[in-house]
Amino acid sequence: MEDYKQDFESISGQLKDYIALQVEITKLKATETGVRIASSFVAYFLLAVFVVLLLLSGFLALGFYLAVVTGSNAAGFGWLAAILLLIVLILFLIKDKMIIKPLENKFIINIFKNW
Repeated sequence: MEDYKQDFESISGQLKDYIALQVEITKLKATETGVRIASSFVAYFLLAVFVVLLLLSGFLALGFYLAVVTGSNAAGFGWLAAILLLIVLILFLIKDKMIIKPLENKFIINIFKNW
C-alpha cells in the first residue's frame, strides 16, 4: 500500500510538472507568434510609408508634366485627378478578389506558421 501511495505521489508530481511545462510552452509559442506578427506589421508599415512617398513624388511629377503638356497647372492636375479617380474605381471594383482575400490568406499563414 505504501508503494502505491509513493507511486501516486510521484506520478502526480510529474503530472504537475508536465502541465506547468505545457503552459510555459504555450506561452512561449503565443509570444513568438505575437512578436512575429508585430514585427511583420512594423516592416509592412515602413514599406507602405516609403511606397506612399514614392507614389506621391511620382504623381506630383506627373501632375507638373501634364501641366506643362496642357499649358495649365489646373488642367494638368485635373487630368491627374481623373487618372487617380479611375485607378481608385478599378481598385474598388477588384478589392474583394485581388486585395482582401490575398491579405487575409497572408495574415492567416503568418499567424499559424510554425505553430
